[in-house]
Amino acid sequence: MSLEQLARKAGTSVPSLSRYENGWNRFELYTLKKIAAALECRLVISFGKIKENEKKYDWRKLRRLFWDHPLKEEDLTGYSTWVIERVLDYGNLADVKFLFSRFGKNRFLDEVSKANLGFPRTRNYWKKYLELENRQKQEVRSNA
Repeated sequence: MSLEQLARKAGTSVPSLSRYENGWNRFELYTLKKIAAALECRLVISFGKIKENEKKYDWRKLRRLFWDHPLKEEDLTGYSTWVIERVLDYGNLADVKFLFSRFGKNRFLDEVSKANLGFPRTRNYWKKYLELENRQKQEVRSNA
């Protein structure tokens, strides 16, 4: 079944299905129920204990994103906007979650509001996110 067919059958949009298909983690239970029904499936939600090795995130994992500079731990503090820019443009969800928890919500969003994000899609996402948070922000700028 194509995404278009499933979207029509579930009464949702192709972009919503695409987000779920690509790892979106802000699931809406109502939408999931509609998708399950369209697929003639039962929706099952379960909880499992988090394994110890899943809890830890080593900041050194970020080094893969800094091909032009040997990232040091002190860069996370001294150059936080630059680190956040690189992670938002090139990192994954685990990288973003790590920085969010490391800096805390307020400081993280302050840094995002100053960031020069290179990709329009990333820039638009974080602009909308900051608007939803009702934060006074600088215009999210582009490197391009």
